[in-house]
Amino acid sequence: MVQLIPEITLNDGLALPVIGLGTYKLKGKEGVNSIISAVESGYRLIDSVYNYENEGTIGEAVRRSAVPREELIITSKLPGRYQTYEKAVTTIQESLYRANLDYYDLYLIHWPNPKQDTYVEAWQALIEAKKSGLIRSIGVCNFLPEHMERLEKETGAKPSNTKKMA
Repeated sequence: MVQLIPEITLNDGLALPVIGLGTYKLKGKEGVNSIISAVESGYRLIDSVYNYENEGTIGEAVRRSAVPREELIITSKLPGRYQTYEKAVTTIQESLYRANLDYYDLYLIHWPNPKQDTYVEAWQALIEAKKSGLIRSIGVCNFLPEHMERLEKETGAKPSNTKKMA
């Protein structure tokens, strides 16, 4: 199939389409059908968030799609209320169980939640989830440079980011 959507490559080697399908409000049978239709139209990045409570819908669409799982990029995000190490580990596992997926391609900390100040703990949980094969690539969104610098300083691991246009 001809690649319709250009990709970017992250510093860890994961190639991401520059356009993805947001799944906010996509639930149930209608959501499954919408996601399958998008995949049939060329979308390969399916973006979600734990808070959307639609992991089952996404997983079902992935299973019903004619496109093999390894050709899809499934993304999810950790909400702020689960940023302690233990809660983050459990949240990642539960999200995968609900989606009936073996792994996420990209998993992000949704925001640093600076008043709570546990995002470094959450980052350590993402690092461990990546090492154990539950996540292929880890990153952040809505972080300021000082938050990202702190992650690297305290853990030695940088969030995945854009390397170059493919």
